[in-house]
Parts: sequence; C-alpha cells; structure tokens
Amino acid sequence: MRCVRCPVAYHATDVCLAAGCVVLSNNSIVCPNHFTARRGIKNHEHVNVSWCFVCTEGGSLLCCESCPAAFHRECLNIDMPKGSWYCNDCRAGKKPHYKDLLWVKVGRY
Repeated sequence: MRCVRCPVAYHATDVCLAAGCVVLSNNSIVCPNHFTARRGIKNHEHVNVSWCFVCTEGGSLLCCESCPAAFHRECLNIDMPKGSWYCNDCRAGKKPHYKDLLWVKVGRY
C-alpha cells in the first residue's frame, strides 16, 4: 500500500501498516505523517504524556510534536531546543503499528 501524498509504502497487513493510516483503496493510503487535527472533531488534538519516558517522573517536560512521548531535558542530556522538537523515534521515522502495545503506566513504581 502506498501513500498518495509521499513515497511511504507498507505491506497491506495490520502487522506492517502504521497506526493512524487512512485507507483509501486496496493499494492507496494517507500515512500518519499527513494527519492534521481539525477543530470540533473528537480525539483530534495532539496529546503528550505527563511523565518522562526515561525516569517516569513528572515535572518540566520536553514534548515531542509528533507522538505522545515526553522527556526531561536532563534525562536526554540535551540543551533546550528552539522551536518544535521531535523525539529520536520520530526523527528516525519509526511509527507504531496497529495492535502494538505502546505506553502503559499504572500507579507510581
């Protein structure tokens, strides 16, 4: 299956297809790189977690603009970026797949 807006392509199964793809036909999709939130539509806002993916603590977090990931600047050992910031997974083009278990945190441990 190929994206109609960019050169991204996936196998036509849930195992390979990135979560958030919109299927247009048997061989055409719009990949999640082209998602734009629309006002007034339920669940169309970008949400980040309220805890650091490294140490699991809250506080002042650096949030990825593309996925729910959030980190303390100190945990990543980086300077505060100017403008938009993307986590290493998003910069590497890694996308979650359908049926993947992504983020789970229950309580404080």
